[in-house]
Amino acid sequence: MVTGANRGIGRAIAGELGERGHRVICLCRTEERARQTAHELAQEVGRESFGWAHADLTRPDQIEAAAKTIRERHPSIDLLMNNAGYSTLEYRESEEGVEETLAINHLGTVRLTLALLPSLLTPDASRIVIVSSQAHSRKWAPETFDGPKGFDGRQAYAQAKLLNLLFTLDLARALDHTGVDVNAVHPGLVATGLLDDLIGSSLLATPFLALARLIAKGPADGAETPIHVATASELEGSSGGYFVKRKRRNPRPVAEDRKVQEEARRWTAELAGVDWGARVEDLLAD
Repeated sequence: MVTGANRGIGRAIAGELGERGHRVICLCRTEERARQTAHELAQEVGRESFGWAHADLTRPDQIEAAAKTIRERHPSIDLLMNNAGYSTLEYRESEEGVEETLAINHLGTVRLTLALLPSLLTPDASRIVIVSSQAHSRKWAPETFDGPKGFDGRQAYAQAKLLNLLFTLDLARALDHTGVDVNAVHPGLVATGLLDDLIGSSLLATPFLALARLIAKGPADGAETPIHVATASELEGSSGGYFVKRKRRNPRPVAEDRKVQEEARRWTAELAGVDWGARVEDLLAD
């Protein structure tokens, strides 16, 4: 399953996995996008390898509904690729009153992953890959998301990418010896709509955007590391890693700090009622 499969890196990942013969579920924000993406990829690849699902990742009800349908159709899932990402320079809130960069990049990722864990916790080995970024923050600062006053969209994105890593490393430890490998990746600087949104379109930003587009990789190149971590046989049993250019690398020290991981887990639970530690314990107890 690949989230954000309708464009950019997600589409490239889904297409490559389909070409390799895997059955791929394309999760997109709307049913129309999801159906269209699955249809187009099937035509491009020449295989009927693509299913679809839809959920707005800012909406807990839609995430749970999509996950329920997927679990019923696919009791066993080999791979969950949490690729969907979002950035904005303006402060925006989801329907539940959460800043959207946080809602999509972190809370949506956590909710979907936990909702699909029953299909990942099977006798066969499975993998969860979370697309983070080298842009992740050096310091944990949850107040970044507190409100529109003084909001910095780039800092919010960096904090969200740090949260991706904190979640990855803490979840990997919780799922140790279960057969579920959890890793994070940095895909590189990739020319996608996300890059455009992050830099902005003001007159001041225009030359920076032009330079970024010039040096950025295409989506197919950006998909290489996620696909490698998702499929490489030599990485079976390797969990709790952060990969850059197909190699395991050390993230910034804050991401590996267990106290910060626990703080992020508790903060997430208080904010949105999503405690990944408790959820894993419940599932393993069953």
